Amino acid sequence: MKLAADWFDGRQARAQPARVSQADRELVIELDDRQIRHPMAAITWPERTRNGSRILRLPDGSSLHAHEDDAWHRLAAAAGIGDSWIVRLQQSTTGILVALTLLLATGAGLYLWGVPALSSAVVHLVPHAVDERVGQMAIESIEADMFSPSETPPARQQAIAQALALLVARGFGPGEAPGYALAFRASPLGANAFALPGGQIIVTDDMVRLAGDDTEMLLGVLAHEIGHVRRRHGMQLLTRSVLITAITGIAMGDLSSLVASAPLLLGQLGYSRDHEREADEDAIELLLANGISPAVMARFFERVIASRGDEAASSASGFESLLSSHPPSQERIERFEAAAR
Repeated sequence: MKLAADWFDGRQARAQPARVSQADRELVIELDDRQIRHPMAAITWPERTRNGSRILRLPDGSSLHAHEDDAWHRLAAAAGIGDSWIVRLQQSTTGILVALTLLLATGAGLYLWGVPALSSAVVHLVPHAVDERVGQMAIESIEADMFSPSETPPARQQAIAQALALLVARGFGPGEAPGYALAFRASPLGANAFALPGGQIIVTDDMVRLAGDDTEMLLGVLAHEIGHVRRRHGMQLLTRSVLITAITGIAMGDLSSLVASAPLLLGQLGYSRDHEREADEDAIELLLANGISPAVMARFFERVIASRGDEAASSASGFESLLSSHPPSQERIERFEAAAR
């Protein structure tokens, strides 16, 4: 059996027509003016594919380009050269489906358990000074666009700050309290509060107005943010985002930034929900340690729902906001009411 191919000598781009066969464990290449032979054992046979021609690299630096892939495959088979199990898997529809299923399962496992576990381990190795620097960079990048000086009276700010300091002092043992810095800002974000890496907690004027004279309710909100600070959720989220971006880049290659950022955004949403549940539990413990009923947080969410609607209450602000990417408000109300009982 002979098949048609193009032979390139490896020195010039012009191809010569050739007829290729195998005999006596040798590959025989018949050109118009001569015949070339190579031992079959010295040739690295190219993988079989569904589409496209195969290129055979020869020991002397020349190469053969086959016109018919099936004929090329039959020639290799006649010489006793078979496909590897990987190639057979690639040629099988069932094999492709199985491989795709395993890939998706591996990706899901990595997303659900691998990335969180790795990011948590990495964060434990990162000095707290890095958190502070990241938080400072974040606040500097949004200060001019998102915030303006607070209009909350200084006396009210001081009273809230003192109440929070007392709450933290009573809720933690010596040396256990996380470092934090409380700041008040006017902002178009509305009634909001969030903790940045490094311990900076931002409270908007609208949040203070929403709480009104109910200082305990506002302390419940701030206790939630203290939970974020204590668990370094900001740095965990940043680390997980970096890991997801890196894994996406390795898996997808050089694709558009939109495609690469989609898993990142999904990862931020899912992981933030986990963080919020953890911070809620910390808030419950801190409130109970201070003799404050966790029902104050249920009252807060009911007030938010009444004033803005549940959809608005769960809108995202882009940070570890009390109202961004959270579990449903009703679920949280039930959790705080159960803790109060």
